[in-house]
Amino acid sequence: MRNGETATVTFDFSEELATDSFNLNDITTANGNLTNLSIDSTNLSRYTATYTATKDIDSIHISFSLPQAGQISPAIRPQHLSKYL
Repeated sequence: MRNGETATVTFDFSEELATDSFNLNDITTANGNLTNLSIDSTNLSRYTATYTATKDIDSIHISFSLPQAGQISPAIRPQHLSKYL
């Protein structure tokens, strides 16, 4: 990805999350920003967000970190994070 390019990122959880329990403040990433986090209306355990690179990235891997504590129950961890570049 090049600086300024965008990609859609998918976050799949093992089950539905409580309303407003997952938001952009729960996610950290390097070399870019996330915006437009939204829940999939047909799959309430899936969220998508827009990743915008803030510098050129030569790797096909982009890292995201989610909280180990907080409002997301320890029993409900992401099952899959995906972005294919």
